[in-house]
Amino acid sequence: MLLLALACTGEVVDSATPDPLDWDVLAPGPYSVGFQTWDVTYTPTGETEERTLNLSMWYPTDEDSGPSGTYYEFIDAPNVIADAEMAESVYSSGAPVHAHSHGYSAYAESSAFLMERFASHGWIGIAPDHTGNTLAEHTDDLPHQFDWMRGEDVSTAIDAVAEYGNTDAVFLSGHSYGGGTTWVAAGAPFDRDLAAAKCADDGDCTENDEARFAAGVHDARIAAGYPMDGNGGGYVTADGYNAVDVPMLMITAHEDGEANTDVWDVVTGDVSWVSLDGGCHQTFALGGCSDMDTDRGYELVNGYGLAFARKAVLGDDMLEEILDGTQALDDAATVYTR
Repeated sequence: MLLLALACTGEVVDSATPDPLDWDVLAPGPYSVGFQTWDVTYTPTGETEERTLNLSMWYPTDEDSGPSGTYYEFIDAPNVIADAEMAESVYSSGAPVHAHSHGYSAYAESSAFLMERFASHGWIGIAPDHTGNTLAEHTDDLPHQFDWMRGEDVSTAIDAVAEYGNTDAVFLSGHSYGGGTTWVAAGAPFDRDLAAAKCADDGDCTENDEARFAAGVHDARIAAGYPMDGNGGGYVTADGYNAVDVPMLMITAHEDGEANTDVWDVVTGDVSWVSLDGGCHQTFALGGCSDMDTDRGYELVNGYGLAFARKAVLGDDMLEEILDGTQALDDAATVYTR
């Protein structure tokens, strides 16, 4: 990993420092966005073989020019500056952290538009490539162990940025399969009977897999979850969803809303739901939907996500009208609250 020149992230002492809660959640923040990647190796709980993840990090920088970044080793990323110097945080408790889990056969930067928006507002963004479940490694026969191991990937990614931001209260988003990862990492337990049945059907679970499904992958540092067009993936029951004790905002595309309607029908906790009419599954990742302009969809995902993160992680109570639907961001968006 390349070294960053970091400034102190302690208490703000300059009275002229701007208040980041004054920044418009519906627009980019004042910072340019730096970007870098590096590898981290860890051993998943109960396993003997090490696992190496490529991590992508987005962060605020005061630099306004420099070489553009590259996503997934070959995709030009003109909105970020490669290896830029990290800006001093204006947050009194250190830069807030936003972690993300990509979808099935995707990659860390699949929802880069969201990570870039948060970073422009002074957040540290971190996302792992879920090794073995990326675009280059596509398989239709993914072992069941990934259902728990992806959660440990997220925790490992959070560990990796503890020196750069405040990981005591992390905002976690995830798309599709990563939405399921978001639910379980935020505290939804795997249903042991469902997990046992899946393992029995396919015969690919080890004793350690069964133990991990029993233990779960809850990371207590996660303060709020933003599952995007994804749910518990057949491992989580109503009791599991309702075991989550942090705020959750589901956001879905109307055409993919069936499964999330089922979730909404059973949740009773601090859960809200935004449904985007005209959106499709890629509204939350690569775009290109036939009935919703890509940039329009991205702005809705960014606006609701940042407003929710500001409230849940930073205690910003000034955005309630966005989050309860009183202030409509777009005719395509319908907000449901408990």
